[in-house]
Amino acid sequence: MWSSVDAVGIQMQPIESYNDFMIIYMMIIVIIICLLFLNLFVGVVIETFNREKERLSYNQMLKAS
Repeated sequence: MWSSVDAVGIQMQPIESYNDFMIIYMMIIVIIICLLFLNLFVGVVIETFNREKERLSYNQMLKAS
């Protein structure tokens, strides 16, 4: 992130804190990527839970008859 903030242009020396917009851009990218992976993880956990709950309900129906 700090390299992109200091970047000025091609074949030019970096200037410290030259492009403050890149800080906001990088923070948004990191937050979106973290939320995406968190959402995928939660989706897999919920899908597995629903599949196991359905499998257990079929076992209860077999025991009752």
